[in-house]
Amino acid sequence: MYHLARQKDMIEVEEINVRADHIHTILSVPPKY
Repeated sequence: MYHLARQKDMIEVEEINVRADHIHTILSVPPKY
């Protein structure tokens, strides 16, 4: 997830929770306009 977020400008991973069967992520994405 961190690698994917670094590919886009200004996207930051705020929190990540990894479970055996799913992943929760909180991303910070600035508005486009």
